[in-house]
Amino acid sequence: MRKRISLSAMFTLLALLILLALAACDGGLPQTVTTAPTQGAANTEQQLQATIEALQTVVVEQDADAPDPTEQSTTDIENDTTSQPTAEGAQEPEATEVPVAAATEEVTEVPNAQDGTPLPPGEVPSEPLIVVALGDSLTEGQGDTPAGGGYPARLLALIRPIRSDTAMINLGVSGYTSQQMIEQELPAALDANPDIALVWIGGNNLWNNGGPEREESDLSVFRADIDTTLRSLTTKGVRVFVGLVVDQAKSPYATSPNGAALDPEGVAHMSHLVTEFNKIVSAKAAQYGVTTVDTYNTTIFTDPATLAEDEAHPNAAGYDLITRIWFEAIRPALK
Repeated sequence: MRKRISLSAMFTLLALLILLALAACDGGLPQTVTTAPTQGAANTEQQLQATIEALQTVVVEQDADAPDPTEQSTTDIENDTTSQPTAEGAQEPEATEVPVAAATEEVTEVPNAQDGTPLPPGEVPSEPLIVVALGDSLTEGQGDTPAGGGYPARLLALIRPIRSDTAMINLGVSGYTSQQMIEQELPAALDANPDIALVWIGGNNLWNNGGPEREESDLSVFRADIDTTLRSLTTKGVRVFVGLVVDQAKSPYATSPNGAALDPEGVAHMSHLVTEFNKIVSAKAAQYGVTTVDTYNTTIFTDPATLAEDEAHPNAAGYDLITRIWFEAIRPALK
């Protein structure tokens, strides 16, 4: 540590030097001394020198205790860094939260297909309705009488007393799979700007399945097609009803030599696919806020009294029963 004399100590030392000079001059002006000093002067000088040395010792000790302003400890520097005040107007940086992906929201309302006005779930516009039916031969009405028109025509007859002037557009085509439905029927359904859509598909996917070794592919295709159909319709605000897939492996046609002639393994696999298809339908319906229609738990496709001559499609009596199933599903939306 470097030794320094404070200003007050320097003044004290200067005063003592002046007293020493006065004592040496015997009260007059300073004179050149060539002889040895007298005994009194010598004593005075010794006392003064002792006093000066003592004073220097005190000053040095005080300076040793005082911090050097040119030096600063590492701790002080760290403390200064963390405790420095923020410049006026500046703000401390705030931690930014990473947004969490939002989970899928439950469908609580659908927009009116006509003008986009939100509607409560399960309701449709109060004006006359446009209804489209998408599907295969069961929607087209194969097996019905020539004037029957399948279930869509019968359903329209039940809707009109509640909603007069309602229009029904039957887009069902015999033999269509789910892929053909989205390619050929779905664009026409969307162009019609409907209020209600009825979707019932999957039978021909079953009849044309690739066997157990192609099961994953068959399920993947059906899942994608149902997703595309329901998403496309609900995005436009259409109130959608989707029918469960019928287990036609239980129909007489499935094992008849004049029909599909399936062996037991083929029947079992087809019934297994029906279960998996209906899981997909139910899951996608829940995802898009769509109503499922239970067309699975019925004897229409096993009872000869409700089957056409081909033993695969309903007859007029069978379509009457199918119509009632669909009407009971959609009637709450018509009020």
